[in-house]
Amino acid sequence: MDKKSGRMDLRRRSRSERTTLVDMKKQKRGLSQIVFIIYLFVIVFLGLFAYLIYFQVKRAPDLKADYRNPQLVAKEERVTPGRIYAADGVTILATNGEGENRRTRIYPLGPLFAHPIGYSARGRTGLEQAFYKDLLTTEEDERSFIDRVRRKDEPDLENGNSVVSTLDVGLQQACFDAMGSRRGAIVLMEPDSGKVRAMVSRPAFNPNELDTEWDKLATDEAGSPLLNRATQGLYPPGSTFKILTALEYMRENPNYMSFGYQCNGVYSNHGIDISCAYGRAHGYVDLRGAIAQSCNGAFSEIGLSLDIPKWRSFLEEFGLNGSLPMSGLAYEQSRFSLQDKASYGEVMHTAFGQGNTLMTPMQNCFIAATIANGGVMMQAQFVDHIVNSTGNQVRGFAPVEHKRVLTTDEAKTMTDMMAATVTEGIASPLGGRGYTVACKTGTAQYNENRNTHNLLIGFAPAENPKIAFSIILEGYEGQPEVDTDLMTVAQRILDTYFSR
Repeated sequence: MDKKSGRMDLRRRSRSERTTLVDMKKQKRGLSQIVFIIYLFVIVFLGLFAYLIYFQVKRAPDLKADYRNPQLVAKEERVTPGRIYAADGVTILATNGEGENRRTRIYPLGPLFAHPIGYSARGRTGLEQAFYKDLLTTEEDERSFIDRVRRKDEPDLENGNSVVSTLDVGLQQACFDAMGSRRGAIVLMEPDSGKVRAMVSRPAFNPNELDTEWDKLATDEAGSPLLNRATQGLYPPGSTFKILTALEYMRENPNYMSFGYQCNGVYSNHGIDISCAYGRAHGYVDLRGAIAQSCNGAFSEIGLSLDIPKWRSFLEEFGLNGSLPMSGLAYEQSRFSLQDKASYGEVMHTAFGQGNTLMTPMQNCFIAATIANGGVMMQAQFVDHIVNSTGNQVRGFAPVEHKRVLTTDEAKTMTDMMAATVTEGIASPLGGRGYTVACKTGTAQYNENRNTHNLLIGFAPAENPKIAFSIILEGYEGQPEVDTDLMTVAQRILDTYFSR
């Protein structure tokens, strides 16, 4: 009996211990769940806290300046938006009417500055959008305030600050006239300051007629006049891209001066034939000659030798696949989509700008300006300073260095190669005009009918750059052997710049 009782006690203790172990495991599991929930709440709390910090510090200024901000919209009831001036501080590019038309925005020069200045009806674009908050800010002098109080002016008669842009009327007119009825875009920028001196996109529109012409403008898909082609138009870069391919080759091959290629008009590799423009045989070319003569065969061979990840990283330093150092105008990101294991054909076509790469004229102008500025990329500036209603400056914008993209030697070497495009190569019509030019032409085929966009980027004078440019003319049938239109446009613009 005692033994039996002992065995029963053991079983009871065993069951009790098992029950205790199960209970302990349940408690431990419960505690783990509680700890998990606590951690989850902590993570969510920290995330919300980080978002609030980001929102208050990073996003708040942009949201406050957004033209859709109800506070700014309400402010227009008592503040007349300031004017937008050209770089001379005198020529009015945007203002408000008088009397009953006081709420109406007027653009005295009509279509001329339509895209960079933008519009304020049917939403806002351009500088009208970017500096909306500044145009509604009133920073009166003490004397002006006292005079207004003495006159007993109502608060709704306050005048906002005015914006003095970097845009030059003479250069803008020269670009606008040079393009004529052609479609495309032009950007002129000072390499050392980043000041944008002209920006033209064609077809244009008259912002004074926006309300009456809106339906027509908004549905014109063929012409897309509301699109700022300079910053939002994405195009294959054509042979202008050879500049970047050559620079990457130089980085990967310190002995790049020994590069040589014998061009017979067609480059054949891996069963793929690449023709040079018009089937022209360039003979023997080094890297300088490959740039000057724009030899597709040479760059096909160069492209196959490049390390694609390094190539992509280098291009992203210039802004492709990312943001550009510019504020004020909406823009599209340029795209380099070549994959690490791309086919031979893709690599070869990409190397001379005919692959899937897409770039804006503004991006191309940054490239030219950076080389002209010794390898330093500047932030693009569209506004020089802001003045109050009495004309006194309240804020200025100094040049901002974005980053160094190239070494001084790389920039100098590429400048020499681009200058050879004029002195020894296919841009010879830009020579002998009283100023020197360093440039690169491009012909980008964009459909199966071999229709092309024609491009030109560069700067002048080549030895002491003052102005960088990016030009694109859209929609040519076939490949014109002598692109007189492109050269004529560039001549007219540069002649205007250097004649002043």
